[in-house]
Amino acid sequence: MPTSELSAADVLIAVRDIAETTTAREVPASALVAARSMLGVDAAVWMDVEGDEVTIQAVSGFLQPETHRSLRMSAHEGLIGMVLTQGEPVALLDYLRETSTPPSRRELLRREGVVSAAGVPIPGEGSRGVVVLISRTAREFAEAELRMAIGVAGIAQQLRDLRAEAERAAAATRFHRAVDALSLALLRGQSADVALEGTSDILGPRVRVAGLPTPGPAKHASDISEDATKPPLLHVPIPGAEQAQLAAEGGLPESALRTLAQVVGLDFARQRASMETEIRLTDQFVHSLLTADTDELSRLWSRSALLGMDMKVPRAVISISAKEPIGRPLLDRIVREMRSRTFSGQATTYKGAAFLLWPVSDQDAERKLPAQINELLVACRPNQVKAGLGPVCRGADDYPAAVKEAIFARQVAAFSSSGRNLVASKDLGMYRLFAHIGGVEALRGTVRETLGPLLEADAASGSDLTHTLRVYLERDRRIADTARALQVHVNTLRYRIERIGKLLKVDLDDPEARFFVTLALRLFPVVEEDAARAHLLDKG
Repeated sequence: MPTSELSAADVLIAVRDIAETTTAREVPASALVAARSMLGVDAAVWMDVEGDEVTIQAVSGFLQPETHRSLRMSAHEGLIGMVLTQGEPVALLDYLRETSTPPSRRELLRREGVVSAAGVPIPGEGSRGVVVLISRTAREFAEAELRMAIGVAGIAQQLRDLRAEAERAAAATRFHRAVDALSLALLRGQSADVALEGTSDILGPRVRVAGLPTPGPAKHASDISEDATKPPLLHVPIPGAEQAQLAAEGGLPESALRTLAQVVGLDFARQRASMETEIRLTDQFVHSLLTADTDELSRLWSRSALLGMDMKVPRAVISISAKEPIGRPLLDRIVREMRSRTFSGQATTYKGAAFLLWPVSDQDAERKLPAQINELLVACRPNQVKAGLGPVCRGADDYPAAVKEAIFARQVAAFSSSGRNLVASKDLGMYRLFAHIGGVEALRGTVRETLGPLLEADAASGSDLTHTLRVYLERDRRIADTARALQVHVNTLRYRIERIGKLLKVDLDDPEARFFVTLALRLFPVVEEDAARAHLLDKG
């Protein structure tokens, strides 16, 4: 409408509409709607100037969404540059002819139907910005109209500053509350993720622990999406936490996010110190269990109290090993998996292996334990881990023997050709006795001493004497049955048996000699590291 027809009521209505906004971000859009209504223009743009670039804060009346998303310009070109250079309103009757516009932007503006345009500076202390008014028909903007636009923009800028100041004050109050709530939640033992959920409820933007952000091209300051008010995702590093960051999915200042990251980093450091103390105490504890004498066992009760461990609760001893000595990262993973299944379990490393003290409250828990350990081993992939499950300890005196049996069972799992990841000492029957007389290394020496000549003969000539002996003894030395099982002639079998006796220098008709040979054959797959040789015993 012509300026002469504007009444005081029209101006008051426009100011009222602007004043009804609740946030600083809404003010520019409301001001554009008011300016279009009063001056009868077809479209309007509010632009802030930051350095040498123009940032579009709000648009109103555009027909093509891609138009304002594509308006990338410097603060020195076109109509914007004229207004900022002169510090006064500038009106252009034929915008495309009177300004230098790149071909791509010119085509967009032509499709938008831009004919005339005017730009007015946004008044305000320290403010640098421009409001652009657009007409799709030829129009000469009167000086009074431009002054009216400046007035509306100035009122909006003042209100925007007031709103922003109030929002900063409210945000500061919320932020202090959020920091207090985060610190208290962490001190109460909540995880960082849970504690940050409460922090997010106070702040508004969601804050969470994340890994490193995916690298990507930097976004131009004036890249505006359809939701121009949506702030970018912000990441800051968490001090002392390698490759861990704090991410805010919303409009949170970087300085505020860094403060929260400091709080989380301090809690991580506290947890690490606590875990290192626990690991050190647990290491001493397990070492004491492994090498305990009478005096040492009496001191274990005080150490268990430091660990928050009730020695009256029955516990199973579990030994876990990998191809390489278990270090801190793998131990942490094992501990997390254990704690997800039993909160009060203890763990440490000793001589390159991990040792777990797993509470077993009743028979049902003991029955479920092998399945839980197998789940833990699977969760530790791609590490190739093997485990031995010792007996349940019901008193301090039980632990030294249980630790040895867990180690032996783990070695059986590691050296066995069966492919099992977990071996329980109770499933080894009488062989668990070897846990207390040297373990797998002692067994390997015994097996080699008993079967060595036979193994060497097979390796040298490619013969099958070890397998023949096993089948022969399994069939209680019945020549005909053994020959059928091996698919050889009985005379051939007799020759082989005679040769085996000479190589081993034993009489296979002697029950005592036969017992030790049979024992060695049964132990051979357990202690033999060469899977190819162990496979000989699986034929047939």
